[in-house]
Amino acid sequence: MGIVKKIALAFIVAAVLFFGVRMITGDNSSSSNTSNDTSTTTSEEEDNGYHQVGDTASLYYKNNKKMEFDCTLNEWGKGTDTDGKSLIYANFTIKATGTEAVSFTDDYFTFYGDDEQLNTEELSNWGIEVSNLSKGRKATGMAACLGDADDYDNIEVEIGDAKFALKGENVLQRGLDAQSKADSKDIKVQTKDSDTSTDSTDTDESTTDEDDYSTSDDYILPDSSSRIYSDDELSTLSSGELRIAKNEIYARHGRRFKDESLQSYFDSKSWYNGTIEPDDFDEGVLNKYERANIESIAALE
Repeated sequence: MGIVKKIALAFIVAAVLFFGVRMITGDNSSSSNTSNDTSTTTSEEEDNGYHQVGDTASLYYKNNKKMEFDCTLNEWGKGTDTDGKSLIYANFTIKATGTEAVSFTDDYFTFYGDDEQLNTEELSNWGIEVSNLSKGRKATGMAACLGDADDYDNIEVEIGDAKFALKGENVLQRGLDAQSKADSKDIKVQTKDSDTSTDSTDTDESTTDEDDYSTSDDYILPDSSSRIYSDDELSTLSSGELRIAKNEIYARHGRRFKDESLQSYFDSKSWYNGTIEPDDFDEGVLNKYERANIESIAALE
Protein backbone atom coordinates (compact mmCIF):
# COMPACT_ATOMS: atom_id res chain seq x y z
CA MET A 1 0.00 0.00 0.00
CA GLY A 2 2.89 2.33 0.70
CA ILE A 3 4.11 1.95 -2.90
CA VAL A 4 0.60 2.48 -4.28
CA LYS A 5 0.21 5.65 -2.26
CA LYS A 6 3.55 6.95 -3.52
CA ILE A 7 2.60 6.26 -7.12
CA ALA A 8 -0.78 7.95 -6.67
CA LEU A 9 0.90 10.94 -5.02
CA ALA A 10 3.35 11.18 -7.94
CA PHE A 11 0.46 11.23 -10.43
CA ILE A 12 -1.26 14.00 -8.46
CA VAL A 13 1.93 16.11 -8.37
CA ALA A 14 2.46 15.60 -12.11
CA ALA A 15 -1.12 16.62 -12.86
CA VAL A 16 -0.79 19.74 -10.75
CA LEU A 17 2.43 20.72 -12.51
CA PHE A 18 0.95 20.02 -15.94
CA PHE A 19 -2.18 22.12 -15.43
CA GLY A 20 -0.19 24.84 -13.69
CA VAL A 21 2.12 25.20 -16.69
CA ARG A 22 -0.90 25.29 -19.02
CA MET A 23 -2.49 28.07 -17.00
CA ILE A 24 0.73 30.14 -17.01
CA THR A 25 1.18 29.65 -20.76
CA GLY A 26 -2.44 30.61 -21.36
CA ASP A 27 -2.02 33.82 -19.37
CA ASN A 28 1.06 34.78 -21.38
CA SER A 29 -0.75 34.05 -24.62
CA SER A 30 -3.70 36.16 -23.52
CA SER A 31 -1.33 38.96 -22.52
CA SER A 32 0.34 38.77 -25.94
CA ASN A 33 -3.01 39.01 -27.72
CA THR A 34 -3.97 42.01 -25.65
CA SER A 35 -0.71 43.70 -26.57
CA ASN A 36 -1.35 43.07 -30.26
CA ASP A 37 -4.84 44.49 -29.99
CA THR A 38 -3.46 47.61 -28.35
CA SER A 39 -0.94 47.98 -31.15
CA THR A 40 -3.72 47.74 -33.72
CA THR A 41 -5.76 50.36 -31.90
CA THR A 42 -2.76 52.69 -31.76
CA SER A 43 -2.23 52.24 -35.50
CA GLU A 44 -5.86 53.08 -36.19
CA GLU A 45 -5.60 56.16 -34.00
CA GLU A 46 -2.61 57.35 -36.04
CA ASP A 47 -4.65 57.07 -39.24
CA ASN A 48 -7.83 58.96 -38.38
CA GLY A 49 -8.92 59.69 -41.94
CA TYR A 50 -7.52 63.23 -41.94
CA HIS A 51 -4.41 64.33 -43.77
CA GLN A 52 -2.00 66.42 -41.75
CA VAL A 53 0.43 69.25 -42.42
CA GLY A 54 3.20 67.65 -44.45
CA ASP A 55 0.94 64.93 -45.88
CA THR A 56 0.21 64.36 -49.57
CA ALA A 57 -3.18 63.32 -50.93
CA SER A 58 -3.52 61.79 -54.40
CA LEU A 59 -6.62 63.14 -56.15
CA TYR A 60 -8.58 62.38 -59.30
CA TYR A 61 -11.11 64.69 -60.90
CA LYS A 62 -13.38 63.88 -63.82
CA ASN A 63 -15.17 67.00 -65.00
CA ASN A 64 -14.72 68.13 -68.59
CA LYS A 65 -11.44 66.25 -68.54
CA LYS A 66 -9.63 63.87 -66.23
CA MET A 67 -7.19 65.48 -63.82
CA GLU A 68 -4.85 63.52 -61.58
CA PHE A 69 -2.56 65.28 -59.13
CA ASP A 70 -0.91 65.11 -55.72
CA CYS A 71 -1.81 67.79 -53.19
CA THR A 72 0.59 68.46 -50.29
CA LEU A 73 -0.30 70.71 -47.35
CA ASN A 74 2.87 72.64 -46.50
CA GLU A 75 1.54 74.82 -43.69
CA TRP A 76 -1.36 76.95 -42.55
CA GLY A 77 -1.60 80.31 -40.85
CA LYS A 78 -3.54 83.50 -40.12
CA GLY A 79 -3.76 86.92 -41.68
CA THR A 80 -6.02 89.84 -42.57
CA ASP A 81 -7.59 91.30 -45.68
CA THR A 82 -7.34 94.94 -46.71
CA ASP A 83 -10.42 95.76 -44.62
CA GLY A 84 -8.81 94.32 -41.50
CA LYS A 85 -10.94 91.16 -41.43
CA SER A 86 -9.27 88.02 -40.13
CA LEU A 87 -8.51 85.19 -42.52
CA ILE A 88 -7.16 81.66 -42.44
CA TYR A 89 -4.88 80.37 -45.18
CA ALA A 90 -3.40 77.04 -46.21
CA ASN A 91 -0.30 76.70 -48.37
CA PHE A 92 -0.35 73.79 -50.83
CA THR A 93 1.91 72.27 -53.46
CA ILE A 94 0.18 70.68 -56.45
CA LYS A 95 1.99 68.13 -58.63
CA ALA A 96 0.39 66.84 -61.82
CA THR A 97 0.56 63.05 -62.03
CA GLY A 98 -1.73 62.15 -64.95
CA THR A 99 -1.56 62.48 -68.70
CA GLU A 100 -4.07 65.38 -68.77
CA ALA A 101 -2.85 68.86 -67.85
CA VAL A 102 -4.13 70.16 -64.50
CA SER A 103 -5.93 73.52 -64.25
CA PHE A 104 -7.94 74.94 -61.34
CA THR A 105 -8.14 77.82 -58.88
CA ASP A 106 -8.54 78.13 -55.13
CA ASP A 107 -12.31 77.63 -55.60
CA TYR A 108 -11.59 73.90 -55.36
CA PHE A 109 -10.81 74.32 -51.66
CA THR A 110 -13.46 74.43 -48.92
CA PHE A 111 -12.72 75.51 -45.34
CA TYR A 112 -14.66 74.44 -42.23
CA GLY A 113 -14.55 75.83 -38.71
CA ASP A 114 -16.28 73.56 -36.17
CA ASP A 115 -18.18 71.94 -39.09
CA GLU A 116 -19.40 75.33 -40.35
CA GLN A 117 -18.42 76.16 -43.93
CA LEU A 118 -16.37 79.34 -43.90
CA ASN A 119 -16.61 82.23 -46.35
CA THR A 120 -14.24 81.95 -49.31
CA GLU A 121 -16.27 83.93 -51.84
CA GLU A 122 -14.78 87.32 -50.96
CA LEU A 123 -11.32 85.81 -51.43
CA SER A 124 -12.22 83.82 -54.54
CA ASN A 125 -9.55 83.81 -57.23
CA TRP A 126 -7.08 85.36 -54.83
CA GLY A 127 -4.88 82.36 -54.11
CA ILE A 128 -3.46 79.38 -55.92
CA GLU A 129 -4.10 79.32 -59.64
CA VAL A 130 -2.90 76.29 -61.60
CA SER A 131 -2.97 76.54 -65.38
CA ASN A 132 -2.09 73.70 -67.76
CA LEU A 133 0.26 71.98 -65.32
CA SER A 134 1.75 69.05 -67.24
CA LYS A 135 2.73 65.71 -65.73
CA GLY A 136 5.56 65.96 -63.23
CA ARG A 137 5.33 69.75 -62.90
CA LYS A 138 4.59 71.45 -59.59
CA ALA A 139 2.91 74.67 -58.46
CA THR A 140 2.79 76.13 -54.95
CA GLY A 141 0.25 78.64 -53.65
CA MET A 142 -2.39 79.44 -51.07
CA ALA A 143 -6.10 79.06 -50.51
CA ALA A 144 -7.84 81.16 -47.88
CA CYS A 145 -11.13 81.93 -46.16
CA LEU A 146 -12.42 84.70 -43.92
CA GLY A 147 -12.48 83.84 -40.24
CA ASP A 148 -10.51 84.12 -37.01
CA ALA A 149 -8.70 80.86 -36.25
CA ASP A 150 -8.95 81.61 -32.53
CA ASP A 151 -12.76 81.41 -32.72
CA TYR A 152 -12.76 77.72 -33.70
CA ASP A 153 -11.72 74.58 -31.87
CA ASN A 154 -11.44 72.59 -35.10
CA ILE A 155 -10.42 73.85 -38.54
CA GLU A 156 -10.29 71.74 -41.69
CA VAL A 157 -9.88 72.29 -45.42
CA GLU A 158 -11.12 69.93 -48.12
CA ILE A 159 -10.20 69.45 -51.74
CA GLY A 160 -12.10 66.72 -53.52
CA ASP A 161 -12.48 63.81 -51.10
CA ALA A 162 -9.30 64.68 -49.21
CA LYS A 163 -9.66 66.28 -45.78
CA PHE A 164 -6.77 68.15 -44.17
CA ALA A 165 -6.84 68.92 -40.43
CA LEU A 166 -5.37 72.32 -39.58
CA LYS A 167 -6.40 72.71 -35.94
CA GLY A 168 -8.18 70.69 -33.25
CA GLU A 169 -8.93 67.13 -32.26
CA ASN A 170 -8.13 65.66 -35.67
CA VAL A 171 -4.61 67.03 -35.75
CA LEU A 172 -2.05 64.30 -35.03
CA GLN A 173 1.45 64.66 -33.65
CA ARG A 174 3.11 64.43 -37.05
CA GLY A 175 0.96 67.36 -38.18
CA LEU A 176 1.96 69.41 -35.15
CA ASP A 177 5.62 68.58 -35.77
CA ALA A 178 5.43 69.57 -39.43
CA GLN A 179 3.60 72.82 -38.64
CA SER A 180 6.16 73.75 -35.99
CA LYS A 181 8.92 73.47 -38.61
CA ALA A 182 7.04 75.62 -41.14
CA ASP A 183 7.85 79.30 -41.39
CA SER A 184 4.24 80.47 -41.08
CA LYS A 185 3.76 84.23 -41.24
CA ASP A 186 0.74 86.48 -40.88
CA ILE A 187 -0.25 87.62 -44.36
CA LYS A 188 -2.32 90.48 -45.75
CA VAL A 189 -4.33 90.16 -48.96
CA GLN A 190 -6.80 92.19 -50.98
CA THR A 191 -10.34 90.84 -50.96
CA LYS A 192 -11.58 92.20 -54.25
CA ASP A 193 -10.29 90.58 -57.40
CA SER A 194 -8.60 92.97 -59.80
CA ASP A 195 -7.63 92.44 -63.40
CA THR A 196 -3.90 92.00 -62.98
CA SER A 197 -3.35 89.15 -65.43
CA THR A 198 -0.40 89.59 -67.79
CA ASP A 199 1.16 87.72 -70.60
CA SER A 200 3.99 85.39 -69.66
CA THR A 201 7.20 87.35 -69.33
CA ASP A 202 10.64 86.35 -70.47
CA THR A 203 13.07 85.21 -67.75
CA ASP A 204 15.65 87.74 -68.80
CA GLU A 205 18.81 86.89 -66.85
CA SER A 206 20.68 90.04 -67.79
CA THR A 207 23.97 90.30 -65.97
CA THR A 208 24.80 92.92 -63.38
CA ASP A 209 27.86 93.96 -61.47
CA GLU A 210 25.99 93.61 -58.20
CA ASP A 211 26.54 89.96 -57.39
CA ASP A 212 27.15 90.42 -53.66
CA TYR A 213 23.95 88.54 -52.90
CA SER A 214 22.76 87.99 -49.35
CA THR A 215 23.42 84.57 -47.84
CA SER A 216 20.22 84.80 -45.78
CA ASP A 217 17.66 82.04 -46.30
CA ASP A 218 14.87 84.64 -46.53
CA TYR A 219 13.04 85.56 -49.70
CA ILE A 220 13.53 88.99 -51.24
CA LEU A 221 9.77 89.13 -51.92
CA PRO A 222 8.19 86.58 -49.56
CA ASP A 223 4.61 87.30 -50.70
CA SER A 224 5.22 87.42 -54.46
CA SER A 225 2.73 84.60 -55.07
CA SER A 226 -0.08 86.15 -53.04
CA ARG A 227 -0.04 89.90 -53.61
CA ILE A 228 1.23 92.57 -56.00
CA TYR A 229 4.12 94.66 -54.71
CA SER A 230 3.84 98.40 -55.29
CA ASP A 231 6.44 100.41 -57.20
CA ASP A 232 7.24 102.20 -53.95
CA GLU A 233 8.11 98.87 -52.31
CA LEU A 234 10.14 97.65 -55.25
CA SER A 235 12.02 100.92 -55.61
CA THR A 236 13.72 100.31 -52.25
CA LEU A 237 15.58 97.34 -53.78
CA SER A 238 18.93 97.61 -55.49
CA SER A 239 19.34 96.48 -59.07
CA GLY A 240 20.95 93.27 -57.85
CA GLU A 241 18.06 92.62 -55.46
CA LEU A 242 15.53 93.27 -58.20
CA ARG A 243 17.26 90.72 -60.38
CA ILE A 244 17.13 88.13 -57.61
CA ALA A 245 13.53 88.98 -56.73
CA LYS A 246 12.36 88.43 -60.30
CA ASN A 247 14.16 85.13 -60.73
CA GLU A 248 13.23 84.07 -57.20
CA ILE A 249 9.63 83.76 -58.43
CA TYR A 250 10.75 81.18 -60.98
CA ALA A 251 13.07 79.47 -58.51
CA ARG A 252 10.18 78.82 -56.14
CA HIS A 253 8.67 76.69 -58.89
CA GLY A 254 11.84 74.62 -59.27
CA ARG A 255 13.37 76.37 -62.30
CA ARG A 256 17.12 76.15 -62.82
CA PHE A 257 19.25 78.95 -64.31
CA LYS A 258 21.87 79.24 -67.04
CA ASP A 259 23.59 82.09 -65.21
CA GLU A 260 26.07 80.53 -62.78
CA SER A 261 25.83 83.30 -60.20
CA LEU A 262 22.06 82.98 -60.00
CA GLN A 263 22.20 79.19 -59.85
CA SER A 264 24.80 79.33 -57.09
CA TYR A 265 22.69 81.83 -55.14
CA PHE A 266 19.53 79.72 -55.22
CA ASP A 267 21.47 76.49 -54.55
CA SER A 268 22.43 78.03 -51.21
CA LYS A 269 18.78 78.32 -50.13
CA SER A 270 17.23 75.52 -48.09
CA TRP A 271 13.82 76.08 -49.73
CA TYR A 272 15.14 75.72 -53.28
CA ASN A 273 14.68 72.49 -55.23
CA GLY A 274 15.85 73.15 -58.77
CA THR A 275 14.67 70.29 -60.95
CA ILE A 276 13.45 71.97 -64.17
CA GLU A 277 15.84 73.06 -66.90
CA PRO A 278 15.25 76.59 -68.25
CA ASP A 279 14.14 75.36 -71.68
CA ASP A 280 11.64 72.96 -70.08
CA PHE A 281 10.06 75.43 -67.69
CA ASP A 282 6.32 75.95 -68.18
CA GLU A 283 5.33 79.54 -67.35
CA GLY A 284 1.74 78.40 -67.08
CA VAL A 285 2.47 77.52 -63.43
CA LEU A 286 2.81 81.21 -62.57
CA ASN A 287 -0.29 82.79 -61.06
CA LYS A 288 -1.50 86.31 -61.80
CA TYR A 289 0.31 87.85 -58.83
CA GLU A 290 3.62 86.32 -59.83
CA ARG A 291 3.20 87.44 -63.44
CA ALA A 292 2.28 90.98 -62.35
CA ASN A 293 5.28 91.19 -60.00
CA ILE A 294 7.62 89.97 -62.74
CA GLU A 295 6.30 92.66 -65.06
CA SER A 296 6.65 95.37 -62.41
CA ILE A 297 10.22 94.38 -61.61
CA ALA A 298 11.17 94.21 -65.29
CA ALA A 299 9.89 97.77 -65.74
CA LEU A 300 12.20 98.99 -62.96
CA GLU A 301 15.32 97.12 -64.05
